[in-house]
Amino acid sequence: MTVKIGEKIKKVLFNAGLSQTDLAKCLGVTPQQVSHWINDKGFPSLDKFISLTEVTGKDANFFLGFPSRGENTNQVVGNNNQNIQQTINPSLELLEIRKDIAAIKKILERN
Repeated sequence: MTVKIGEKIKKVLFNAGLSQTDLAKCLGVTPQQVSHWINDKGFPSLDKFISLTEVTGKDANFFLGFPSRGENTNQVVGNNNQNIQQTINPSLELLEIRKDIAAIKKILERN
């Protein structure tokens, strides 16, 4: 799966009335880096991606194209005239990654 977050970032900036430079300042990156993300020529590092979600108030699922928290994540799939309930919940995996990063940051701050 190819993740293209450029349109999502553009939409958030437009709705908030912010520029690429404004976002770059908030994230501690250059406007050129933000431009690369918007044009899908690159992807933010994990720490910048997490900061992006915090700064914009959007969860990671929004930018990754998954259903956001609170949306119905159950999909019914037909298979041989039977309905099979599949639950898709990618946010749990991302939440675990966030917890791991937070723990690593705490360890690094101690040293």
